[in-house]
Amino acid sequence: MSEAAAQDALAATTHSVSGVVVRVRPMSRFLLFFDVLDDKLGNTPTTVMLKSRVGRDNQPCVNGFFSPEQIEGASRTIKLGDEVNVERGVDAGRGIVAATDVPIVSLPWSVKGEGRTFVHGALSFSTGNNPVATTAPAAEVKLQEPCKFFVHTGRCPKGDACRFSHDASRAERAALQVSYVAMQSAARRRRAAAGDGDEGGNNIRRKRDRSKVFASWLVDTFGYDVLSGGSGVLDIAGGRGAVSFQLQAVHGVRSTVVDPRGAVALTKDQRRRHGDDAEMYTPTSVKACFDDALMEASVDASALVAMHPDEVTVLVVESALKMRKPFAVIPCCAFSRLFPDRLLPDGQPVATTDDLCAWIENLQSNIKRTILPFEGRNVCLYWSPSGDCL
Repeated sequence: MSEAAAQDALAATTHSVSGVVVRVRPMSRFLLFFDVLDDKLGNTPTTVMLKSRVGRDNQPCVNGFFSPEQIEGASRTIKLGDEVNVERGVDAGRGIVAATDVPIVSLPWSVKGEGRTFVHGALSFSTGNNPVATTAPAAEVKLQEPCKFFVHTGRCPKGDACRFSHDASRAERAALQVSYVAMQSAARRRRAAAGDGDEGGNNIRRKRDRSKVFASWLVDTFGYDVLSGGSGVLDIAGGRGAVSFQLQAVHGVRSTVVDPRGAVALTKDQRRRHGDDAEMYTPTSVKACFDDALMEASVDASALVAMHPDEVTVLVVESALKMRKPFAVIPCCAFSRLFPDRLLPDGQPVATTDDLCAWIENLQSNIKRTILPFEGRNVCLYWSPSGDCL
């Protein structure tokens, strides 16, 4: 086939897509689908696909494939109701167009909608100057299941366009609220149990008690003598100082909070429980980010601890290992976009909190893991240079 013929054949299979986004389906950081309704093609949306293929050296391939960063960026940028243009794409079969150019948002719904909620199937919207009515109003396919927005607030931002029922009376809404809260609490307890506690998760503590649980576990695991050594515990990203307060007030272990917010303050519960002594147990606070300079100034610390320290989780672990200090961290987020170079042994990026825990465990062979009995993120990774912690 001649070069001209090849170009003609390619042009015949190349599509451009423009219109209003009526559905967005991010499948992963490597695959994104979104449906575009084009007023020139009637009421049948066109599905556009963005796909990534990563080479052996973790470098994005070209020829119609996007990098994971481009797909993540598109997932954050493209919203329902946006007018988008895809200059070029190829037929991928089953009515799907595989984009070969990065989609461009020509008019965001946040601008065009003027504060309204975009609802496909209920609102009329415009592509250019021609108003286009979508499919039949959602009210025609009402579901009997109560709307959770309406149950909790008595209002719904979608109004009559909502597919769920708004017929519950005030008394019925109150009963449903109690039921929802009970189901959510039970689900949280089941997730928190995750291998710890009895089958029903009945010994799982509430989130408000997690600082008490963590502080008690630290003393039971590392021992009072270890934690009381040197200048005491360094509580990284400790926020209001709840963990440090428990260490000092309940266990007699000195603890210093390091947090850029400098937000250490006593709570009503702490004042009520400890009365006039509460002020005496208020932990010392260092208003600073935890970095290499602060680490070098903290060589006298007995241990480094951090509960939900966000993006400094790994820095706390690496610093403790470098200084050969005991540590205990409870990770909460992976922050994969901030640290794209963190890869699992199989080459996949560290994308979830579970991935991050596995990645940290690979930093040193004898890092241990346990699950603390409270709701929410409760996987604790810990280590001691002596190796004699529980």
